[in-house]
Amino acid sequence: MHTTGMAIFLFLTWLWLRYDMDKPADVDLGWWLTRPLAIIGPLICTIPVLLLFRNLHRRGTAAAAARRAAEAEKAAGTQPAAVPAPREPAVEDTSAEEASAPRRP
Repeated sequence: MHTTGMAIFLFLTWLWLRYDMDKPADVDLGWWLTRPLAIIGPLICTIPVLLLFRNLHRRGTAAAAARRAAEAEKAAGTQPAAVPAPREPAVEDTSAEEASAPRRP
């Protein structure tokens, strides 16, 4: 992952600043002043890549877990947990008078 961040950083510095981060023939003050950029820049460019792959990995494991659960329920012959089983209506023997009268606790 860190090589991806480094490649993105080098491309962006070349594209926007027209600056090449190669090692110069002589090490001068300008080279030393760009060293923090050579560490912080790739780090900043690596973080979005890591977050992207973490989100993709989470989606993949969640989808795989749901798929395994559905296959297990299908093999067991039960309904998926997300769909509640249909309820049968309760049958009560009440007369018309009791049905219209208010109930008291």
